[in-house]
Amino acid sequence: MTVGAQISQGKYFPSTLVTHLSYQAISLLPQPPVPRYFHCLLVAISRLNPRYNIWVIKLITLNIEGHKHLEEVISFLKKEAPDVICLQEVLGSDVDYLKKSLGVKGLYAPSAYFIDSNWAAPGSTDVWGILTLTRLDISNIFTNYYFGSQDNLPTLMSLTSNPAAINRILLVVEINVGNIPFRIINTHFTWSADGQATDLQRQHFPKMLNMLGDYDGFVLCGDFNAPRGREIWTSLAEKFTDNVSASIDSTIDPHLHKVNGLHIVVDGVFSTSQYVVTDLVLHSGISDHQAIVCQVSKN
Repeated sequence: MTVGAQISQGKYFPSTLVTHLSYQAISLLPQPPVPRYFHCLLVAISRLNPRYNIWVIKLITLNIEGHKHLEEVISFLKKEAPDVICLQEVLGSDVDYLKKSLGVKGLYAPSAYFIDSNWAAPGSTDVWGILTLTRLDISNIFTNYYFGSQDNLPTLMSLTSNPAAINRILLVVEINVGNIPFRIINTHFTWSADGQATDLQRQHFPKMLNMLGDYDGFVLCGDFNAPRGREIWTSLAEKFTDNVSASIDSTIDPHLHKVNGLHIVVDGVFSTSQYVVTDLVLHSGISDHQAIVCQVSKN
């Protein structure tokens, strides 16, 4: 069956839209595999009329640096109104507030306890981890720890006091948009002091890849703590599509990061062949990392 015929039967567009397309126009649409520009057409249509947004979702990934910029983060996310939000460096004490403020649901995956004025109130301990939120119906959401476990969280005085002890996680959310399943995976990969690959990263990386191999297609996003052009990022880009444009030279905020003017790409959106990522842009002025905003569709 041609793509045009499938569309005329409502496979790709709702019948209300198909009635406004002539069969001659439909028959001119490309045959499988559907090329990238066809996905761009769908994105454009979904923007013109959100009720046609059948199989395109808006995704944001952002390292929020605890609660240092929490109100800016919430304001930005309200304005952008994404379908799926993947956050890193989230304090457990802020999770309910984020969910309530944004009117979303999701799952928090703790990585460590911190006794540190940067991450917890003086004299207290707070949990530090990653959070995935969505306004869409969740069919499944779960965690896979490629280092550590939720039952054994280390307690640290600071982020750099013992980075080898911090748990590392794949936080997986599976949602359905219409009848189309999407799988989005959030992670905060192992830290490196100077951006060079470490032995610990080399230990964790194959474990993460093995877990990813269990999934039939996904979009993987987050803070990878491994600059583009170096060992870990290059290995990821050899296995999956790197959707951050080569023209982007940094995902670090030029003013809010403790190192001003740092030009490295460490935050990313990778995808398998089942997915197409388009319209990827960065937004600064929100946290010490820039937010990545993109559109995700299925092949």
